[in-house]
Amino acid sequence: MLRKFEIEKLSLDIVGPATRTFLSHDAWRMNNNYYGAYYSAFLLAGNLLIIGVRSGLEILHYIKNTSQANIVIIESNEMLMEEIKKTIKVAVQNIKNLKIFYYTSIKNFILENKINTFTNTRVSAEQFNITELELLLNNVEIKNIVGEFCIEDHDPLLVYRMCKKKTDRLHLRISGIDEPLNFSGTKKQFEISVVVPCYKVIEWIDKCLESLINQTINSIEIIAINDGSPDQTGDRLEEWAHRYPDKIRVIHKANGGCASARNVGLLSARGEFIAFVDGDDWVNNSMFEELYRNAIINAADISQCGYIEVYQCSGNINYFPTAWSGKYGDGSYGIITDIYKHLTTKPTIWRRIYKTDNLISNSIIFPQHIRRFDDLPFQFEVLLRANRITIIPECYYYYRQEREGQDISVRDTRLFVHFQIFKWLDERIMSWADSGIEASLIELKLNTHLWAISIIEKKFRRKYLNCAKKDLRKHLHSIGFAKLMLIGMRKGWPGFTLSFASILYLVTDDDSCFLSN
Repeated sequence: MLRKFEIEKLSLDIVGPATRTFLSHDAWRMNNNYYGAYYSAFLLAGNLLIIGVRSGLEILHYIKNTSQANIVIIESNEMLMEEIKKTIKVAVQNIKNLKIFYYTSIKNFILENKINTFTNTRVSAEQFNITELELLLNNVEIKNIVGEFCIEDHDPLLVYRMCKKKTDRLHLRISGIDEPLNFSGTKKQFEISVVVPCYKVIEWIDKCLESLINQTINSIEIIAINDGSPDQTGDRLEEWAHRYPDKIRVIHKANGGCASARNVGLLSARGEFIAFVDGDDWVNNSMFEELYRNAIINAADISQCGYIEVYQCSGNINYFPTAWSGKYGDGSYGIITDIYKHLTTKPTIWRRIYKTDNLISNSIIFPQHIRRFDDLPFQFEVLLRANRITIIPECYYYYRQEREGQDISVRDTRLFVHFQIFKWLDERIMSWADSGIEASLIELKLNTHLWAISIIEKKFRRKYLNCAKKDLRKHLHSIGFAKLMLIGMRKGWPGFTLSFASILYLVTDDDSCFLSN
């Protein structure tokens, strides 16, 4: 980033009305890291390739601060080319060992090229041509590419894939989109890794894997985890892997629960993004292509779609599109504007893709000592740790219901696992959570405990209620009585006459409104 007086000084040397029309915009861009911090910091390092001169401001900055390097300028507009030549002619006086080359097109540059490596390349929207850019990337080594293009002219995902394959870094602005196409770091072997934990799913695994194999996205790996299943699930997974060795990888492990299976898959994933699909569910063939596109265009750590509940006995189908807090339209797509609206929703980790590096850098895993409902703490923590979350309304995930053995059918003491879950979350969240996050955690606890009390067998209800009181009272000191009551009063539940937070402060006999149902 240049200081204002430095930009003003450079601007005085720019001649010609055509180049000066871009000057105010370019000055703002240089002062605000428009092309990314890396480009600003390393603009003076190594060879520079400029495709579309605009004002020439960054070229002047390079010339006046670099004594030995090469600049290649590609500009098809004759007027801009002549003006930048006059500007540079004055600037390079008394500068030795600085070579400048002019070309009217990328094709001409490739034909005559004597420079094979560039530290930085900047492409203007006016000169952005994906066919010529591909030709350039196939013939020249480019470390970092920045610039901009119009979404009406080029598919952002196609541009991203092409540039990421051939460069170390990219920072490309898209017209009408707030966030740039952005990539840096270690390149992954796949775009998407799908982890499928499998335990006694022999009846449904074929449909699940078929839907994954037929995804429209090509760069995908499917990691099927056989969690010590006692039936023929493991053998069936091996059959699928034998048929599709380039896409399906099977890992066999001793039974440890769904969380442990997901962790094994997470730690072995080789994808830029990771997804989790349950072995008894299935997905639309376009799901991961569209989630990936949405994540890349919005530079998001998480991309989410809607889902469909499919009841295999009754035949009922319920649609649950994501239709709130998105930035665009009716709130059903784009970067979400209020993360708190999503923190307390029903755990649905399988309708998203998650940036693998974000999970690893934040040490986010599933609590494998918890044998059920492990998706609840994972969802809360991963949503909090994401820099940006983007949504689309389409319902792409099919969530099977009315299957024997599902966790959601539990009605006995196994529901007490909630207290293990919230102990885990308290330990991982409360040391850094602000009051807004704590309020969301309390609301999540209220939702969960009210649901459990409404379905648990009557003989276990009083014990569960007392444990829930103890769990929620831990927040009284940090968040205060008034705010805790306010959160509770927003929460009602069918069949109950008092809010759960109010119940916390009543004598035991007043628990009857819960215990009599």
